[in-house]
Amino acid sequence: MLQKVNYEIFNETKEDWETMHVENEGNDLNKTIQKQVDFNVKELTLIGRDIMSIREGEIQENFDKVEILQLIKDEYANIPIQILQEFNNLEKLILKVSSYEEIFLFGEDKEHTGAFTKLKDLELHGLFNLKCIWKQDFRLNSILQNLDRLVVQYCPSLTVLLPSLASFENITSLRVRYCNGMQNLMSSSTAKSLVRLEELTIVGCEMMTKVLANEGDIEKAEIVFKKLRNLHFHNLESLTCFCSGNYTLEFPFLENLFVSACLKMKTFSGGGLSMPRLKYLNFKGCSKSDIDTIIKQLQNDCSEFINAHESMW
Repeated sequence: MLQKVNYEIFNETKEDWETMHVENEGNDLNKTIQKQVDFNVKELTLIGRDIMSIREGEIQENFDKVEILQLIKDEYANIPIQILQEFNNLEKLILKVSSYEEIFLFGEDKEHTGAFTKLKDLELHGLFNLKCIWKQDFRLNSILQNLDRLVVQYCPSLTVLLPSLASFENITSLRVRYCNGMQNLMSSSTAKSLVRLEELTIVGCEMMTKVLANEGDIEKAEIVFKKLRNLHFHNLESLTCFCSGNYTLEFPFLENLFVSACLKMKTFSGGGLSMPRLKYLNFKGCSKSDIDTIIKQLQNDCSEFINAHESMW
């Protein structure tokens, strides 16, 4: 039974959004949902039985005004695509503590992909059965083309975050925490597509050995993180390096580098490294005259300064 619907309405007097709540009126789900959609709904949270009731067709409503949707404690293995296709203006999707094994099954559900064309923000929290977010042959095209922010945490069965065939050119913020099944974050080809990435944070992924996976025998290649400003690694107990291949890594706008409690990390990468605008290393200011020395230490033996600092989390 639906217990409570959370949503936001625009207060014209205050000229701001206010969080409101609607309690379930008996067993009439239609009446409860209808009551809340009469307002200028911006945010909606559905929990457990609420989702099941909509899956079973107990409610037929249009949620065109909803921009933020949160689904919690859904016991089904697949995301409720039949629900999401009703949210034509969805900009943020949050999935928490649910039994999903896969998120985007577009190979089977191409008719529903329009629900995600405006999505900018995706958060996945505590999806313990999640094996993949998208299949390895997944291609974005017009789907998720506007995705700007991706947060994934406490998804221990997830082994692959970003598929190698997809381009994520609009992502600016990527945060991954406590996903213990990952051995690496992405392939080098996927990294090249992150042309707008400004922040990369990885915390507590105990099986991760490298951030970038090697792709065959590459004699020499260049990977440029064109807009990355903040790079944070903490408590990655198996991490040996950012990348071990013969890649030249360029961070032309990197300002903040934080690496701590990565006990097996001895070198940053196996190839060339450039960070010409680095301002802070583990919160300690560094001048332009320090950068060459820092780069040499990162490439030769960085263990002393990357393991001696406390976490900021």
